Amino acid sequence: VIDNDSLAMKIEKITAIVPIKNGNWLVATIPNGLFRVNPVNNLWISVPLNIKVQQVTNNYQNIAYAVLTNGNIFSGEINHQQAWNYFATFPNNSQILYVNNNGKLFAGGNNGLNRFDVTSNNWQKIYLSSNDPELTCITEQNKQLIIGTNNQGLFSSHDEGITWHQLAKYKLINACLAVGNYLYAVTEAGLSISNDGGIIWRDYHLTPQPLSLIADDQGVIIIPKGNNQKNQLKLLSSNGNAPIPFYLEVNSSMVSRAPNLVVANNTLYLASDNGVELFKRDNDYWQWQGQILSQIKINDLA
Repeated sequence: VIDNDSLAMKIEKITAIVPIKNGNWLVATIPNGLFRVNPVNNLWISVPLNIKVQQVTNNYQNIAYAVLTNGNIFSGEINHQQAWNYFATFPNNSQILYVNNNGKLFAGGNNGLNRFDVTSNNWQKIYLSSNDPELTCITEQNKQLIIGTNNQGLFSSHDEGITWHQLAKYKLINACLAVGNYLYAVTEAGLSISNDGGIIWRDYHLTPQPLSLIADDQGVIIIPKGNNQKNQLKLLSSNGNAPIPFYLEVNSSMVSRAPNLVVANNTLYLASDNGVELFKRDNDYWQWQGQILSQIKINDLA
């Protein structure tokens, strides 16, 4: 229930969250349409697109795209001072809409991958492999388009989808997200992180299991499976060190107990497949201090 300046309404379903600028998010809802939200001061502002919205994309040059429940795509400015306008029709059996850093629009889902062609004003089918997989996520890193699938792992393209290279190791990709030099994926191994474009990965077996990923200017937030609203998983980085996952209670900086994590004497010990990672507390961040038992898989800590 949202109550802001006498504006009260019941949101039945939140279908997408996209961070934009200055700590604000775009939130797609059913049945109340699109909102601009500041999670710090809990300020909700209705966007002049009061139609059921099932998805909203990341923004390109202050332009965002929203998919309505009737299958139409509308575009508009993220400052929401003007009404949004019809852009195109969402491809059938697609669940994902993505705009890359060059403003190219991609759509994917059960029917594979499609790219919008501005010349023909229509969608073009793109084949990742001979056995066209179902798409689960789209992200971009260093001008490299990265696609996640439900049974063929990750694919990457350096030419906006003309040619593709399959990234090995994983088959199931539930979510993927690139932030800076780090690539995050929710895989059959848990949360997997790579800092070399998907060549070498490090796996973190989290409980509860991760479901999806979003990023804002504070870090990468992991949405866990289940209905436990007391905790959220969050990745924080400091001084350029690799972001490391741990539990962070909502509205609190207290780190809670996890099967592969222990906090003692202001030191955080994190079990990984390659040893025990050590972190020291610095206000709201944990700074990486080093590693012990290197190259040894650690199953649990106490």
